[in-house]
Amino acid sequence: MRPGDAGPMPQPRILIAATACVLATTVTISRGGVGGGATVIAVVALLVFVRVAFRLVDAAERREEDRAGRRLR
Repeated sequence: MRPGDAGPMPQPRILIAATACVLATTVTISRGGVGGGATVIAVVALLVFVRVAFRLVDAAERREEDRAGRRLR
């Protein structure tokens, strides 16, 4: 493992964290705890969070596949 690698990504944890954030934001919005402008910002932030999380997972999977490919050569 190279020094920059953190090892395999905890994919279930990322999915659970993203789901928890979505649920918490949905409950807060439905109870009126967030105003109109803040709602838009919260939804955009959640979308960005989920996108970044899954890009991290994809990058980790690609690295694993590259390593496996190098080992077979």
